[in-house]
Amino acid sequence: MNEPVVYLNDGFVPASQAHLNIYDLGIILGATLTEMTRTFRHEPFRLEEHVRRLLRSCKYADIELALDHEGLVECTRTLIETNSKLIGPEQDLGVVHFVTPGENQIYAGSAGKSARLTPTLCIHSFPLPFAVWRPYFEQGVHAVTPSIRHVPPQCVDPKTKNRSRLHYWLADKQSQVVDPAATSLLLDLDGNLTECSGANFVVVENDTIFTPTSRNILEGVSLVTLRELAPELGLGWV
Repeated sequence: MNEPVVYLNDGFVPASQAHLNIYDLGIILGATLTEMTRTFRHEPFRLEEHVRRLLRSCKYADIELALDHEGLVECTRTLIETNSKLIGPEQDLGVVHFVTPGENQIYAGSAGKSARLTPTLCIHSFPLPFAVWRPYFEQGVHAVTPSIRHVPPQCVDPKTKNRSRLHYWLADKQSQVVDPAATSLLLDLDGNLTECSGANFVVVENDTIFTPTSRNILEGVSLVTLRELAPELGLGWV
C-alpha cells in the first residue's frame, strides 16, 4: 500500500477511505477527546501513558470504548509499524487518537431510538514537519498573552485533553496581529500563566524550573518527562 492507514471505529482502512459522519458529535458539538504521541526512530514515546490519559478522559466524559488499554496500544503499534514504512529513516510520525461520543441521533434521523451512543474512535498519523519547527529551536518563538483567557477548571477539567479549542484559535488570531509568527501564552481569569495554545510553558531561572500550577493546565507527557529529568540535570522544580 502506498498510502497511510487509519484505524477508524473497528478496523484499518486506507487514509483516503477514512470518512467521519457529518452528524458526529465531534463535529456538531466539538465533543472530542484526543491524544498525540510522537515517535523517535519510528518507536512511540511513552505510548502507554498517552493511552492511559485517553482512557481517563473517556471516563471523565462518560464515553465507553470497545477497545481497552491493551487493544488501543496494539492497534496503535500496528498503525505505526505500517505507516513508518512510507517515510524515511530520518523522519518520524505524530500519532493522533481522537474519540467522540458518536452520532447526534436527532440529526441522523434516529429520534426515539436507543439513547446509547456508539463512540467514534480514530487513530491516524502524519509525518512530523521538522522544517517548520526548526526556527523554534534555533531562534525561539515570541509568546504573546492575548485577552482570551484559559478555560477555567470549573468548566472543563484541564487534565482531560480535548479538541474543544475555539478559545485557542481566537487566542492565536489575536496574538498573530502582534506577531504573525507568535504563539499564544494564555492567562487564567486571575491573570496567572497557564499554558500555550499547543504546549506547556516553563521558566528556567537560577538552575530552577518554574511551572504553572497543575490545577489549571494539562500536564503534558513531555512536561512530566522534564520533571523526572530535572534532578539528574541538577535543576530544581517549583
